[in-house]
Amino acid sequence: MNTLDACDRQIVKILDSDGTISISDLARKVRRGRDMVAYRLRRLEEQGILKGVEPIIDPATLGGELFKTYLSFVRSSHGMERALGILRKHPAVYCAARAYGRWDLIFNMVAKDVRHYSNLRSELLEHIGQEIREMTSAAFTEMIFFNRKYLGAKIQKWTTLTKISTDEYDDTFRKVLRRLCLDARVSEAQIAKDEGVTPIVVRTRLNQAHQRGVIVGYRARFDRSAFDLSSYKLHIELRRYSEDSIKTLRVFAETHPYVSQFMQHIGGWPCEMNVEAHDTRHIASIIEELRDSGGEALGLIEVSLYDKDSFSWGFGV
Repeated sequence: MNTLDACDRQIVKILDSDGTISISDLARKVRRGRDMVAYRLRRLEEQGILKGVEPIIDPATLGGELFKTYLSFVRSSHGMERALGILRKHPAVYCAARAYGRWDLIFNMVAKDVRHYSNLRSELLEHIGQEIREMTSAAFTEMIFFNRKYLGAKIQKWTTLTKISTDEYDDTFRKVLRRLCLDARVSEAQIAKDEGVTPIVVRTRLNQAHQRGVIVGYRARFDRSAFDLSSYKLHIELRRYSEDSIKTLRVFAETHPYVSQFMQHIGGWPCEMNVEAHDTRHIASIIEELRDSGGEALGLIEVSLYDKDSFSWGFGV
């Protein structure tokens, strides 16, 4: 495991809340020279700890609804890498993850409506070609992203799926967005060069993405193992459904240092949380905290261990 010193951790902490901050501003915040900070960034990338910065995209602003599919296979280890490769390259898939527990694969997909989702899912499953043991689906009603509060930064959250948009976007807009998803710290000049457009066109499309809420924020991508952490998902049943019980869960997710996402669904489980924890003992203690917070409203809580989870945002990155 790579060892991060205090300066490295400070850099990662800032990027996780403000991913597109300039190197000069970053240097001022960590109180180091610009060249030193640039060197630290390169080293973090070379070591595979920092894997770039991603925009957080709201699919509803692109005219879509977000659906989740849970799959378990008869032979869970057979063809898994191929299945993940197919999912991550599909233009409708926003996120795909290998899971351990009840489920083998979990992926999020954007579609115009339920019928469209059903057709897309059937098409994907045919390409994957795995024998399915169990499958269930859910429609998202809310997804909130948080910065990694365990790094020590103030709470930062980005809420998506707040409204469906009818705005239309041209091919250039989507090309710029796709390039940004590879690494959001890329310069406008580099995007223009890569996509064969002018820098002013890139700037116009990026301003459009921010003003219309397509991009709601930026967050660092990094290797959790550098912090001795793994990713888990908590699937939460409710014995008593009310706005107060949902609010309690939402507040828990927002304030707990190791919760990085909170979701509400129709179908599947009413609520889910993505948690980054050190080990099974740590995740067990977080579940105890959650039960203490949620009281009698909480029902069954299932746990999935995530591996190789990543957001492609529908651009196959």
